[in-house]
Amino acid sequence: MLDKFPADIILIIFQYLGIQSLAALAASCQDLYGLVEEYGWKSYAQRQALPHPSLFPALQSGRWTMRDLVKNEVLAGHSWNKRKYITRPLGPAWPTKYHPILAINDSYLAVGAGNAVFLYRFTPPFNGRGQSPGVVFDNMITFPRDARKDISGLFFEEDGQTLLVSFVHGALGRVAIPKRRSGSRQRHTAVKSSAIFYIREHGPPIRSLSVCRNTALTMSSLGIASLYALNSGYSSLLSETSSESVFTNPGWSGYLSIESGSGYAILGTSSRTPLVKHSILQSELSSEPDTILSPGLEDNAFPLTSVYAISGATKSYPSMLSSDQIVVSGWYHGSVTVHDLRTPPSYPENSGDLPSLRPVLKMEDPIKPTAVYSVSTAGPRIISGSAQHSVLQLFDVRASKSGWSIYLPQGRSASSPVYCCILESSRAWAATESHALVVDFGTVHERTYPPVGEREMDGKRRFGWHAPSYEHGMFR
Repeated sequence: MLDKFPADIILIIFQYLGIQSLAALAASCQDLYGLVEEYGWKSYAQRQALPHPSLFPALQSGRWTMRDLVKNEVLAGHSWNKRKYITRPLGPAWPTKYHPILAINDSYLAVGAGNAVFLYRFTPPFNGRGQSPGVVFDNMITFPRDARKDISGLFFEEDGQTLLVSFVHGALGRVAIPKRRSGSRQRHTAVKSSAIFYIREHGPPIRSLSVCRNTALTMSSLGIASLYALNSGYSSLLSETSSESVFTNPGWSGYLSIESGSGYAILGTSSRTPLVKHSILQSELSSEPDTILSPGLEDNAFPLTSVYAISGATKSYPSMLSSDQIVVSGWYHGSVTVHDLRTPPSYPENSGDLPSLRPVLKMEDPIKPTAVYSVSTAGPRIISGSAQHSVLQLFDVRASKSGWSIYLPQGRSASSPVYCCILESSRAWAATESHALVVDFGTVHERTYPPVGEREMDGKRRFGWHAPSYEHGMFR
C-alpha cells in the first residue's frame, strides 16, 4: 500500500522509521527497495549522527553503501554490549616515554609524540563490503628535536591537509601535510622551523588545544587561557586576534564551543573550583568565570582537586548527549561527570560567590578509581582514559549498569596512563606513553591495520592483542 504514495511523502515517512521498518519496506517491492537504498538508510544514519571519520573512505569510494554503514554501527553496538572487540597497537613501541596527543579527520589519524607526528591514512576495505575500512601508516613528520618544544595539541583544519599544532614551549602554528608522490616509499618528512607558519611563536607554555569553527583556545600550565580567531584561508596564516585571561591556578585542560559568534570556554585547573565556564562575547574571553561546574559530591563540598580532560557531546544524536550545552569532564578523584549548561544553577547565600552547577550524571570505575586523563564521546557512549595501568573505561548513558573497562596492551610499561582517546561509531583510538592503539568493535580483516609483531597475539581474538576487560557500572 505504501508504494502507492508519492515519493516525496515516502521520504518524509522515512524520517520516522527504524531499522526493522526500513528493512521490511525494502523487502516488500522493487520500487520501495530502491527508495530505501538511496534515501532510507541515509535518513536513518543522519538521525543517529554518530561520528565515523575513519569509515568515510569506504563510503567515498563506493565500497560501502549507507546500508553498510548502518549495519556496521548496529553490529558495533552489539559488540560493545557483549564486550567483543579487537585491540592492537598501530605500530611498534616508541623509543622513549611520551605524552602523546591524537587528532582525526575523514582522511587521517594523527598521533603527536614528542617532536613527531605519525600520520595513519584511512583506506577503503581491502576485502570487499563485509570488512572494516583499512588503516595504513602514511608518513612521519618531525620537528627540530627539543624536549622543551614537544607537541601538546593537534587539530586538522577544514582543508584536511593542514595541521594546527601547539607546542609545550608556547608556540602555535600551522604545518602542511606533505603530499607523497605516487610510488614514493618516503615515509619521513623533517620539517624545519622555517616551514612552520606561526600564529604565535612565543607565548605561555601550552598544555591543551581546543578548536571550534575558526576559533582556537589554548590552556597554559601557568593558568593562562588564550583565545585566537583563525583565518580559514591558507594565505592568511598570520592573521589572528587573541585575548588572554590570567588565572592563579595551574591549568590542565580547556574546551571551546562557538555558535553564531558567541559561545563559551570551559577551563580545567587545580583548585577548589577546578571546572569553570567563561562566556565569549564579540571574540573576547571574559576575564572572570560566570559559573562553577561542581564535582557533585554528596556533601556539596569543594575539595582541592583537578580536571584533566574536557569534551563536548555529539551533536544531533537523539539522546541526552545531543547538545552543544553538554560538557563531559574527567577528574583527579576518578569521576567522569556530565554537566548540562541548560539546567538552572544553584545560587549561594553569599552574593559575592559564583553560581554552581551540579552534574546531571556521574560515572566512575569503582575497581580502579584513579585520575581520569582523557575523555571522548560518540552518541550515548563515553570513554575515558585512566591515569594508571593503561585502563580505558567505557560507559553508555542509556544503561545504568553498562560500565566496563579494558586493559590496553601496555608495552614496556605496566603503569602508563591513557593520555588521549577518541571515540567514533565503531572504533576507539587511544594513546599511552609507548603506543597508539585501536579498539575495534567492527569486522576486522588481517589487512585492516598495519602489521605488528605477533609475539603477544591472543589466540582467542585472531587479529587482536591480549586486552582483558571487566565490568563495573557505577552510575550516580
